[in-house]
Amino acid sequence: ETVRTVAAQGGDVNAFPLAEVDYLLRLADAKLKLERNLAAARLALDVAQQRLKSVNESSMDPVQTMLGEAIASLRGVQLPDLSALAHKVAEMEKEVGNLPVRINSDVPDIKNRVKPTASATVSADADRSWWDRTGEAVWNQFKGIVVIRRVRSDAPPLIAIEEEFFLRQNLRLQLETLRMALLRGDAEGYRDSYDLILNWLQTYFDTQDARVAAFLSQLQALQTVEFNPYIPDLAGLNQAFREA
Repeated sequence: ETVRTVAAQGGDVNAFPLAEVDYLLRLADAKLKLERNLAAARLALDVAQQRLKSVNESSMDPVQTMLGEAIASLRGVQLPDLSALAHKVAEMEKEVGNLPVRINSDVPDIKNRVKPTASATVSADADRSWWDRTGEAVWNQFKGIVVIRRVRSDAPPLIAIEEEFFLRQNLRLQLETLRMALLRGDAEGYRDSYDLILNWLQTYFDTQDARVAAFLSQLQALQTVEFNPYIPDLAGLNQAFREA
Protein backbone atom coordinates (compact mmCIF):
# COMPACT_ATOMS: atom_id res chain seq x y z
CA GLU A 1 0.00 0.00 0.00
CA THR A 2 2.91 2.37 0.70
CA VAL A 3 4.42 1.74 -2.72
CA ARG A 4 0.99 2.24 -4.30
CA THR A 5 0.64 5.64 -2.62
CA VAL A 6 4.14 6.76 -3.66
CA ALA A 7 3.54 5.61 -7.24
CA ALA A 8 0.25 7.49 -7.38
CA GLN A 9 1.98 10.69 -6.26
CA GLY A 10 4.15 10.42 -9.34
CA GLY A 11 1.14 11.21 -11.52
CA ASP A 12 0.13 7.76 -12.87
CA VAL A 13 -2.37 6.18 -10.49
CA ASN A 14 -2.53 3.02 -12.62
CA ALA A 15 1.21 2.37 -12.84
CA PHE A 16 1.52 0.20 -9.75
CA PRO A 17 -1.73 -1.84 -10.15
CA LEU A 18 -0.80 -2.59 -13.75
CA ALA A 19 2.67 -3.70 -12.68
CA GLU A 20 1.06 -5.96 -10.09
CA VAL A 21 -1.29 -7.48 -12.67
CA ASP A 22 1.60 -8.07 -15.05
CA TYR A 23 3.55 -9.88 -12.34
CA LEU A 24 0.56 -11.92 -11.15
CA LEU A 25 -0.35 -13.07 -14.67
CA ARG A 26 3.22 -14.21 -15.33
CA LEU A 27 3.30 -15.90 -11.92
CA ALA A 28 0.05 -17.78 -12.64
CA ASP A 29 1.39 -18.93 -16.01
CA ALA A 30 4.61 -20.22 -14.42
CA LYS A 31 2.74 -22.00 -11.63
CA LEU A 32 0.62 -23.86 -14.17
CA LYS A 33 3.31 -24.75 -16.69
CA LEU A 34 6.22 -25.52 -14.38
CA GLU A 35 4.59 -26.73 -11.17
CA ARG A 36 1.03 -27.63 -12.18
CA ASN A 37 0.01 -25.82 -9.00
CA LEU A 38 -3.67 -25.04 -9.58
CA ALA A 39 -4.28 -23.43 -6.19
CA ALA A 40 -1.42 -20.94 -6.55
CA ALA A 41 -2.37 -20.12 -10.14
CA ARG A 42 -6.00 -19.49 -9.22
CA LEU A 43 -4.98 -17.30 -6.28
CA ALA A 44 -2.70 -15.22 -8.52
CA LEU A 45 -5.47 -14.79 -11.12
CA ASP A 46 -8.04 -13.86 -8.46
CA VAL A 47 -5.76 -11.14 -7.06
CA ALA A 48 -4.92 -9.95 -10.59
CA GLN A 49 -8.65 -9.63 -11.30
CA GLN A 50 -9.13 -7.51 -8.16
CA ARG A 51 -6.18 -5.28 -9.03
CA LEU A 52 -7.37 -4.82 -12.60
CA LYS A 53 -10.77 -3.64 -11.37
CA SER A 54 -9.05 -0.66 -9.76
CA VAL A 55 -7.73 0.42 -13.17
CA ASN A 56 -10.33 2.64 -14.77
CA GLU A 57 -9.40 2.00 -18.40
CA SER A 58 -11.84 0.75 -21.06
CA SER A 59 -8.96 -0.83 -22.97
CA MET A 60 -8.66 -3.35 -20.16
CA ASP A 61 -12.25 -4.61 -20.51
CA PRO A 62 -11.34 -7.45 -22.94
CA VAL A 63 -8.55 -8.48 -20.60
CA GLN A 64 -11.01 -8.61 -17.70
CA THR A 65 -13.26 -10.87 -19.76
CA MET A 66 -10.41 -13.21 -20.66
CA LEU A 67 -9.26 -13.20 -17.04
CA GLY A 68 -12.72 -14.25 -15.85
CA GLU A 69 -12.81 -17.07 -18.43
CA ALA A 70 -9.37 -18.30 -17.34
CA ILE A 71 -10.46 -18.41 -13.69
CA ALA A 72 -13.61 -20.34 -14.62
CA SER A 73 -11.56 -22.81 -16.68
CA LEU A 74 -9.21 -23.48 -13.79
CA ARG A 75 -12.14 -24.31 -11.52
CA GLY A 76 -13.01 -27.20 -13.84
CA VAL A 77 -9.52 -28.72 -13.89
CA GLN A 78 -9.04 -31.87 -11.80
CA LEU A 79 -5.43 -32.92 -11.34
CA PRO A 80 -4.69 -36.36 -9.85
CA ASP A 81 -3.21 -36.36 -6.37
CA LEU A 82 -0.01 -38.17 -7.34
CA SER A 83 1.38 -38.12 -3.80
CA ALA A 84 -1.72 -39.81 -2.39
CA LEU A 85 -1.71 -42.39 -5.17
CA ALA A 86 1.98 -43.12 -4.61
CA HIS A 87 1.26 -43.64 -0.91
CA LYS A 88 -1.51 -46.09 -1.82
CA VAL A 89 0.88 -48.11 -4.00
CA ALA A 90 3.40 -48.20 -1.14
CA GLU A 91 0.69 -49.62 1.13
CA MET A 92 -0.15 -52.25 -1.49
CA GLU A 93 3.48 -53.40 -1.47
CA LYS A 94 3.03 -54.39 2.19
CA GLU A 95 0.08 -56.63 1.30
CA VAL A 96 1.97 -58.79 -1.21
CA GLY A 97 3.16 -61.26 1.45
CA ASN A 98 -0.45 -62.12 2.38
CA LEU A 99 -1.64 -62.96 -1.14
CA PRO A 100 -2.11 -66.72 -1.67
CA VAL A 101 -0.58 -68.18 -4.81
CA ARG A 102 -2.59 -70.26 -7.22
CA ILE A 103 -2.61 -74.00 -6.48
CA ASN A 104 -4.17 -75.99 -9.29
CA SER A 105 -3.09 -79.50 -10.24
CA ASP A 106 -5.21 -79.58 -13.41
CA VAL A 107 -5.83 -83.30 -12.68
CA PRO A 108 -9.49 -84.38 -12.41
CA ASP A 109 -10.58 -86.25 -9.26
CA ILE A 110 -7.18 -85.60 -7.67
CA LYS A 111 -8.32 -86.67 -4.20
CA ASN A 112 -9.10 -90.20 -5.34
CA ARG A 113 -6.03 -90.35 -7.56
CA VAL A 114 -3.61 -89.86 -4.67
CA LYS A 115 -4.93 -92.83 -2.67
CA PRO A 116 -2.59 -95.84 -2.90
CA THR A 117 -4.09 -99.28 -3.46
CA ALA A 118 -4.79 -101.36 -0.39
CA SER A 119 -2.51 -104.20 -1.46
CA ALA A 120 0.33 -104.89 -3.87
CA THR A 121 0.82 -108.04 -5.93
CA VAL A 122 4.38 -109.28 -6.49
CA SER A 123 5.03 -110.97 -9.83
CA ALA A 124 5.57 -114.76 -9.73
CA ASP A 125 8.08 -114.65 -12.59
CA ALA A 126 10.99 -116.71 -11.23
CA ASP A 127 13.32 -115.48 -13.97
CA ARG A 128 13.33 -112.00 -12.47
CA SER A 129 15.13 -111.07 -9.28
CA TRP A 130 13.16 -110.61 -6.07
CA TRP A 131 14.08 -106.95 -5.68
CA ASP A 132 13.05 -106.21 -9.30
CA ARG A 133 9.62 -107.83 -8.79
CA THR A 134 9.18 -106.10 -5.45
CA GLY A 135 10.12 -102.72 -6.95
CA GLU A 136 7.56 -103.21 -9.71
CA ALA A 137 4.87 -104.03 -7.13
CA VAL A 138 5.65 -100.88 -5.12
CA TRP A 139 5.61 -98.74 -8.26
CA ASN A 140 2.25 -100.19 -9.37
CA GLN A 141 0.85 -99.31 -5.97
CA PHE A 142 2.00 -95.68 -5.92
CA LYS A 143 2.28 -94.65 -9.55
CA GLY A 144 -1.22 -93.14 -9.47
CA ILE A 145 0.05 -90.57 -7.00
CA VAL A 146 2.77 -89.24 -9.29
CA VAL A 147 1.55 -86.44 -11.55
CA ILE A 148 3.89 -85.01 -14.17
CA ARG A 149 2.68 -81.71 -15.53
CA ARG A 150 4.32 -79.45 -18.08
CA VAL A 151 3.54 -75.75 -17.80
CA ARG A 152 4.09 -73.28 -20.60
CA SER A 153 4.48 -69.71 -19.43
CA ASP A 154 5.34 -66.42 -21.06
CA ALA A 155 6.44 -64.94 -17.73
CA PRO A 156 9.80 -63.12 -17.59
CA PRO A 157 12.71 -65.54 -17.14
CA LEU A 158 13.65 -64.08 -13.74
CA ILE A 159 10.42 -65.43 -12.24
CA ALA A 160 10.30 -69.08 -11.31
CA ILE A 161 6.75 -70.25 -10.77
CA GLU A 162 7.93 -72.76 -8.16
CA GLU A 163 9.58 -70.12 -6.00
CA GLU A 164 7.05 -68.07 -4.06
CA PHE A 165 9.72 -65.89 -2.49
CA PHE A 166 11.08 -64.66 -5.80
CA LEU A 167 7.60 -64.25 -7.21
CA ARG A 168 6.55 -62.00 -4.34
CA GLN A 169 9.81 -60.05 -4.42
CA ASN A 170 9.42 -59.40 -8.15
CA LEU A 171 5.85 -58.26 -7.57
CA ARG A 172 7.01 -55.84 -4.86
CA LEU A 173 9.75 -54.49 -7.13
CA GLN A 174 7.29 -53.97 -9.95
CA LEU A 175 4.92 -52.11 -7.63
CA GLU A 176 7.82 -49.86 -6.63
CA THR A 177 8.55 -49.27 -10.32
CA LEU A 178 4.88 -48.33 -10.75
CA ARG A 179 5.11 -45.88 -7.86
CA MET A 180 8.25 -44.21 -9.22
CA ALA A 181 6.71 -43.89 -12.70
CA LEU A 182 3.68 -42.25 -11.06
CA LEU A 183 5.82 -39.66 -9.25
CA ARG A 184 7.88 -38.96 -12.39
CA GLY A 185 4.78 -38.56 -14.54
CA ASP A 186 6.04 -41.35 -16.81
CA ALA A 187 2.78 -42.50 -18.42
CA GLU A 188 4.37 -45.17 -20.64
CA GLY A 189 6.43 -46.70 -17.83
CA TYR A 190 3.37 -46.62 -15.57
CA ARG A 191 1.27 -48.47 -18.12
CA ASP A 192 3.94 -51.13 -18.71
CA SER A 193 4.30 -51.80 -14.97
CA TYR A 194 0.54 -51.85 -14.46
CA ASP A 195 -0.01 -54.41 -17.23
CA LEU A 196 2.79 -56.63 -15.92
CA ILE A 197 1.49 -56.57 -12.34
CA LEU A 198 -2.03 -57.36 -13.50
CA ASN A 199 -0.75 -60.27 -15.59
CA TRP A 200 1.26 -61.73 -12.70
CA LEU A 201 -1.67 -61.47 -10.30
CA GLN A 202 -4.05 -63.19 -12.70
CA THR A 203 -1.51 -65.87 -13.65
CA TYR A 204 0.20 -66.81 -10.39
CA PHE A 205 -2.20 -65.86 -7.59
CA ASP A 206 -5.50 -67.31 -6.48
CA THR A 207 -7.99 -64.80 -7.89
CA GLN A 208 -10.84 -66.64 -6.14
CA ASP A 209 -9.39 -65.63 -2.76
CA ALA A 210 -10.95 -62.52 -1.19
CA ARG A 211 -7.54 -60.98 -0.47
CA VAL A 212 -6.40 -61.28 -4.06
CA ALA A 213 -9.76 -59.99 -5.33
CA ALA A 214 -9.48 -56.94 -3.04
CA PHE A 215 -5.90 -56.36 -4.20
CA LEU A 216 -7.01 -56.51 -7.84
CA SER A 217 -9.74 -53.96 -7.09
CA GLN A 218 -7.17 -51.58 -5.62
CA LEU A 219 -4.95 -52.08 -8.64
CA GLN A 220 -7.77 -51.47 -11.11
CA ALA A 221 -8.59 -48.22 -9.31
CA LEU A 222 -5.12 -47.03 -10.38
CA GLN A 223 -5.75 -47.83 -14.04
CA THR A 224 -7.37 -44.52 -14.99
CA VAL A 225 -4.73 -42.10 -13.71
CA GLU A 226 -4.71 -39.07 -16.02
CA PHE A 227 -1.12 -37.95 -16.50
CA ASN A 228 -1.83 -35.12 -18.93
CA PRO A 229 -5.16 -33.50 -18.04
CA TYR A 230 -6.25 -30.36 -19.85
CA ILE A 231 -4.72 -27.22 -18.32
CA PRO A 232 -5.68 -23.79 -19.70
CA ASP A 233 -2.90 -21.92 -21.51
CA LEU A 234 -2.48 -18.39 -20.13
CA ALA A 235 -0.15 -17.24 -22.92
CA GLY A 236 -3.02 -15.57 -24.78
CA LEU A 237 -4.16 -13.75 -21.65
CA ASN A 238 -0.64 -12.46 -20.97
CA GLN A 239 -0.26 -11.31 -24.59
CA ALA A 240 -3.62 -9.52 -24.55
CA PHE A 241 -2.69 -7.72 -21.32
CA ARG A 242 0.67 -6.57 -22.69
CA GLU A 243 -0.96 -5.26 -25.87
CA ALA A 244 -3.63 -3.40 -23.88
